[in-house]
Amino acid sequence: MPFTHMLPPIFVVGSGRSGTTWIGETIASCSGCVPVFEPLHPNSVAETPRWRVNSHLPGPYLRAEGSHAEWEVFFDALLAGKISNCWTRRDWTRVANLLTHWRLGERIGYRLAKIGYQRLEMRSNRYVFKEIRANLMLEWLATYTGAQIVFLIRHPCPVIGSRMKHKEPGFEADIEEILCQPLLMSDFLEPFQGTIRRASTLLERQAVLWCVENFVPLSQTGSKDWLVCFYEEFVTDQDGAFGRVFRRLGLEPTSRTERAKTRVVSNPTHDLNISRPWYAPLTEAEGEKVLRICAEFGLRFYGKQSLPLCSPSDLVNSNCIGPKPSGASMEDLLSS
Repeated sequence: MPFTHMLPPIFVVGSGRSGTTWIGETIASCSGCVPVFEPLHPNSVAETPRWRVNSHLPGPYLRAEGSHAEWEVFFDALLAGKISNCWTRRDWTRVANLLTHWRLGERIGYRLAKIGYQRLEMRSNRYVFKEIRANLMLEWLATYTGAQIVFLIRHPCPVIGSRMKHKEPGFEADIEEILCQPLLMSDFLEPFQGTIRRASTLLERQAVLWCVENFVPLSQTGSKDWLVCFYEEFVTDQDGAFGRVFRRLGLEPTSRTERAKTRVVSNPTHDLNISRPWYAPLTEAEGEKVLRICAEFGLRFYGKQSLPLCSPSDLVNSNCIGPKPSGASMEDLLSS
């Protein structure tokens, strides 16, 4: 059920398996907010425009200055509350386990979940979208919708390891999903075409996918008012990290927020200490291969440690992005 917007929407975006659900749900628990889950999922939301036959990750690239009529119609309807279903509402998270043991009870539970969501929607004034397929359209999306962007980054090894373990649809890392977008290649990825085409194993393709999903947004952020965050800062300093986000977005936490902060949806790693290697759940050799590919893309803000090498505020202007510093060898970069 649509409602009148008084505040711009918030998009919490990042690579799949990087904690976007956890961060997005916590932000959406604040006063006046209502969550929307992955509206660009091609198999779960019929209204979503298709960008290729399979429409897998990393999603479509949209030039900020271009006209994208099909996507404009879609986002107009989405922001008006006209696109909503069991998937975008995550109704299954609101149904009591007891009701799922018999069919009629489950149907009643899902009906009540939908009604509860609609009531929350009617008394809210801001959508919080959690999305993993919008990384390549952020500049256009922010311009067209006026959205506030929260861009989340996580160490590539746990992201890639989780994707390879879960094997969810869309996580196949099909390189053609990248190469088939000529504007994406010409605007950002032409210098890395060799690295992209050489990715033959699943691990290499997943590493390339992570690089593309992060390189393009970071190349665009510049002076834009996007909130770039490292996943690891929410793990090591939960109250401080969420507090900074809430203040930046002008949000007021509620009693639900504390519960959401401690509910780690995708079971990410909490024990960021020496007992868990930086490359986990990959092997050390696999982790080094991932970092080599990241270095070829000029993404050097993670190395052989669990924590990032710089703060989010230093990320864009640091030497952790771009061509490797003069005189630095690849081994020097990997051992950072």
